[in-house]
Amino acid sequence: MMTWLPIGDGPDRRATVWIHPAIPLQFGYDSPDTLPVDPKLIAEMMRVLNATGELVLDHLIDPASGERKNPSKN
Repeated sequence: MMTWLPIGDGPDRRATVWIHPAIPLQFGYDSPDTLPVDPKLIAEMMRVLNATGELVLDHLIDPASGERKNPSKN
């Protein structure tokens, strides 16, 4: 992935592209700000993925509220 802040009057304040011949994707964002990344969450996702070969994200959402859980606080 590659991200940059476009110059000019275009609609995107930040742009990101996924560089792979099989999946050419480009994302445009209204804000130039990036969201914080939870390193504990990423580490847990990598651990599960490497252990099972599958990444299931169901445990990250509370089924009652539909809200995202914060597993790093558990």
